[in-house]
Amino acid sequence: MPIAVRGVDNFQFGGERLSVWVEPEQYRLVGACLAAARRRAKLTQIQAAERFGRTQSFVSEIERGLRRVDLLEIILIARGLRANPLKLFAEIARSAGPA
Repeated sequence: MPIAVRGVDNFQFGGERLSVWVEPEQYRLVGACLAAARRRAKLTQIQAAERFGRTQSFVSEIERGLRRVDLLEIILIARGLRANPLKLFAEIARSAGPA
């Protein structure tokens, strides 16, 4: 089920109307990018969870797109993986496809 900003279906940006709906597939893309970053750091989900002070199931839910992560969480996750947050955001943006 899509997630929407309450009371808003879309908005204008640069003369173009953009939807604010977030589809479940987009959460899966974010999770896949975070999983790839974890694998590049040569960490298991358990090891990553220990770094984050969370459970393995928490990491698994993020990586499968079942749990939303906000901007600050992505930055903290990147730092925990000793990854560059800007490069991680760029990877997520590329995986999301053209704007």
